[in-house]
Amino acid sequence: KNQGGYEMRKILVLMVTALLVVSFACQNTTDGDMESAQKIRKATVTYVMGNAYILRENDPGKTALKVNMQLQPNDMVVTESDGKVKIVIEEQGVIQIGQSSKVVMSSLLINEEGGADQRLMVKAGKVVLGLKKLQKNSTFDVETPTAVAGVRGTSFMVSVEEEENNAFPFFVKVNPEKSLTTKVAVLAGAVEFADGDSSQSHMIKDLKMAILQGADFENVRIVPIERLYLNELQEIKGFAEIQKLKMDEIAEEI
Repeated sequence: KNQGGYEMRKILVLMVTALLVVSFACQNTTDGDMESAQKIRKATVTYVMGNAYILRENDPGKTALKVNMQLQPNDMVVTESDGKVKIVIEEQGVIQIGQSSKVVMSSLLINEEGGADQRLMVKAGKVVLGLKKLQKNSTFDVETPTAVAGVRGTSFMVSVEEEENNAFPFFVKVNPEKSLTTKVAVLAGAVEFADGDSSQSHMIKDLKMAILQGADFENVRIVPIERLYLNELQEIKGFAEIQKLKMDEIAEEI
């Protein structure tokens, strides 16, 4: 009888220990997930026009973009010829993705120093950004296949388009050569436009734009901003200011 009681108590102890281990493991996993979530800066879709969707890592399909959808690091936002999307990045500003674009939200991480490491990759198309001044220990870079635009906070535009080479403007070619043309236009402030493969860079300031055709950074041209880009930048700046006012009002109510 005593032997049977001992065996029963032993089994109960083992069962309770197993339950505690599982509970502890689940708690750790949940806490880890919460900590990871806290390290990601929110990027919320606030406007969608036309056909636009996201391609997400480890997901074979595509998901139609909708207002209030939360984006994750490494999501690719794709717009078709009729598409346009606005995204508000928590405490940072607004991004507008234009028609026929492919933009990867490469990084939205809050770093260990209390700042944020934010990075976009414009594979094709155009993005217009209205950003407030970065906090200490924060970065915001916009990469393209041929260059990188680094900012401290301003309204600017980055576009990547495939265009015909204009080496012989008066000669019509049957099969014209094409190359990627990258443009960076700045409304106010400054953007460092840098070569991704070397230490070369140009500082693009108020109402100026840089044009890089191909990958030869020696050929960067700095010209006055085009009227079309100026209008878009003024529009996104106004939208960003409205968003900031809304956030300030919410903060006051809280």
